[in-house]
Amino acid sequence: MSIVRLRVTGTASGFEALMGVIEGLEDIEHVEEVGDLRPPMDDTSSLGLPDDEANSDAHALEIHTSARQVDEVKGTAERIGAEQGLVIEFVDEF
Repeated sequence: MSIVRLRVTGTASGFEALMGVIEGLEDIEHVEEVGDLRPPMDDTSSLGLPDDEANSDAHALEIHTSARQVDEVKGTAERIGAEQGLVIEFVDEF
């Protein structure tokens, strides 16, 4: 089994859509939202990014899948993220 970890910034409805699509992929054993243990950074920039918006949330997502499905999971996350206006960051650990 392989684990894909990602941080997602955007709306709750976009995040739920992402989770739903990923859960429906083949060879997905487990999808779980986990807590991000790092304190939030104080960024005063206003570039209009999703995390600058009032209805934006940050989520940490862990996906357990077969090694052959890792690229499919990542590609799907990027595609759904773009469709839903999410910012997706793939990480090795939280």
